[in-house]
Amino acid sequence: MHFPPSASHSVKERSSRIRIQAVVLVFSAVLLSIFCACGGSGKVTPTPTPTPQAFLQIAPPPGGSAVIATGTVQFSATVTGTLNTAVNWSVAEAGGGTIDASGLYTAPAAAGTFHVVATAQADTTKTASLAVTVTIDKPAFSSNPPLAAQEGSTYSYTLAVNDPAGKAVSFTLQGPGGATISGTNLTWTPTAEQSRVTNDFTVTCTSAAGGVASQSWSLTPTGTIQISDIDHYWNVDEDSHVQASPHPNDLSDSTNYAIAALVPQPDGSVVQIKGVGKSDGTATIANVPGGQYWLQIRPNEMYWTGTSAFDYGSDYVGRAPVAPITTTLAWNLSNLVPWDSSLDSVVLQVPTAGVSYAATTVPDDGSVHYQGSETYSGQPVDTGEGDAAYVLQKRHQSVSSVVDVISVAAMAAVPELELDRGGDPGTASASLAPLSSAKTLELELASSAYAKWAGSVNPNFTFSGGSGELFLQPLVTDLVAQGGVPLLDFTLFDVSADQDLGSYDLGSPFPSLWPMLFFYSQGGSVTASVPDGQSGTVDLWASLTHVGASLPSGSQPDEPEMSPVQGPQINGVSLFSATSVSGPAVLSWTAPSGTTPAGYSIAIDPVEKDEYGYYVSDGFDLFTTSTSMTVPTGLLTSGKMYVFTITAVADAIANFATAPWRSGYPLAWADAISGVVSYSEVAPSGHAVIAKVVRSPRRTAADRGQVAGRFATRPQVADLQYRRSHARRAMALQSALVRPQRQTSNGTR
Repeated sequence: MHFPPSASHSVKERSSRIRIQAVVLVFSAVLLSIFCACGGSGKVTPTPTPTPQAFLQIAPPPGGSAVIATGTVQFSATVTGTLNTAVNWSVAEAGGGTIDASGLYTAPAAAGTFHVVATAQADTTKTASLAVTVTIDKPAFSSNPPLAAQEGSTYSYTLAVNDPAGKAVSFTLQGPGGATISGTNLTWTPTAEQSRVTNDFTVTCTSAAGGVASQSWSLTPTGTIQISDIDHYWNVDEDSHVQASPHPNDLSDSTNYAIAALVPQPDGSVVQIKGVGKSDGTATIANVPGGQYWLQIRPNEMYWTGTSAFDYGSDYVGRAPVAPITTTLAWNLSNLVPWDSSLDSVVLQVPTAGVSYAATTVPDDGSVHYQGSETYSGQPVDTGEGDAAYVLQKRHQSVSSVVDVISVAAMAAVPELELDRGGDPGTASASLAPLSSAKTLELELASSAYAKWAGSVNPNFTFSGGSGELFLQPLVTDLVAQGGVPLLDFTLFDVSADQDLGSYDLGSPFPSLWPMLFFYSQGGSVTASVPDGQSGTVDLWASLTHVGASLPSGSQPDEPEMSPVQGPQINGVSLFSATSVSGPAVLSWTAPSGTTPAGYSIAIDPVEKDEYGYYVSDGFDLFTTSTSMTVPTGLLTSGKMYVFTITAVADAIANFATAPWRSGYPLAWADAISGVVSYSEVAPSGHAVIAKVVRSPRRTAADRGQVAGRFATRPQVADLQYRRSHARRAMALQSALVRPQRQTSNGTR
């Protein structure tokens, strides 16, 4: 039989321990005897058994000591220095969770920082602790908000979230006015003010377990563009207070208006959104996205803007027009400057009624008194409405071989003039007198100050003449209002040298509060080659123009207020040297020197040809406040030739993006003009193509109307057509510089 080895070993170990104990007893006896021999007391003090030195450390869990609420994490502790390595586990804070004997920690439902404590069983004074962070698992949004909204329509978003704690959730909202949350449904109806601008939303979801999550987004609702074209007519009420009367224009007239928004697309094309015009002077364009767009008001007129409210109206002096009347006007004028039928005219001015009427019958040559009558057709005149009438004798003078002047030779107020439909004949009875020296004008023009900017108009441009006017603006002192009263008109047929036009008396019966304004336009032309392969040419006209309350004098001659734009380019090539362009036409430039412009007018005029040769027709006028622009797709026709004119426009009041024709003095225009540029590109398919310009017939100075059949009409600088259109300004200058044939004492010239 065989026995396991372990039994044999046990007997041996027991015998060994007996022998060791015997040795220890013998050794102890020896020590005791030695102690006694040394004079000891005979008593023996036992050696105490040392207490084990325990060392305790808690090891962080592998995943860290952070735990989600109600989650678990396993902790472990290491005890050294004693045979008893067991520990007791606890949580220091009440409500900080629980931990079992194995160190498995269960987090509470609440978030916070708590401490897990281990105490050594071998020595309860030995403890170790470790912080544990309890977090709440936040809810997760499982829904995404719609990103499209429309003015006046309800936007709705149903919120959906997942809460890991399985608790109830609630929502709060930070957003634009009118946006609300009810339960899980967010609703909002964008107002006009909130449309086409960015609106920020943040929804915060809070779980009953304490978890918090948020979702943020932005919305730019499409909106409705509101357009008004309501002119203000300035007049006096029965108490002589100046007031404005509204006069709406018919925007439903599709002949004169083409309301639309042209919205640029990423590929460079535009999408046209048509509007609806009404007869009450308003129009709307619905569902226009936010951002910049081209606002088309008239067929050939557009504005680069981002506004949702555009005021297209302007200001006038006088009552709002009514249907013209026809009646008899009698003249009874005395103290005329001896009449010269080749030089003189009579004009009836009633600013408050919007009347500027040139007599069609005239005195005999040499007469100083005139009685006669004629048929008047025009606006009614009513003193009961505060109308005050004036009669002016105007005379044309040749101041020098290069200067013509039309000035007021004599004038007078006309009391109690009544012109109404079906009433008695009205009589303009007055004794005229020359203007007094209470106000004088030393009219000097520094043509050389204009000449230095000729190269900025175009390197081949030459100034050839100028046209100016001194006029009163009735009633309104701080606005540009159509209906001024000219006191002095002049034309320079040569601007190669500075000019002194002499001194003029300007004291008149007109109210002294009416501001006196000075207008001058110096212009010329460049003969441009037409890229037709046949050496064709065309004359291109441009000018520097300004108008304001500063009057020239001997010590301060008139000078330009503003230079043309600097460094104009088209598609990266100098505007002056470009002869062809393809692809989208991009214009850019640097702001002018001098007066800061309110914006820029870009005229794009087609070059046409008839039996007389090439000429520049009316095209498009685009308005912007930027120093660069891309011509909207579809405006230009491939294969056609164009002239580009960039005009810097200074205006004390106007905002080209919101209210371009509510203007204030001083005003200034400065042209930079290209040569003839051929264009090649086909509008991308699928995108709007704007209606093309209707070819205009050639216009010459002879086509212009004439005052009393004798003098070329001078457009009022406040006239909208003059202000809006480079082509109109160029035409007016050409007309002014065509010197009429007149009888002088030396014969015809």
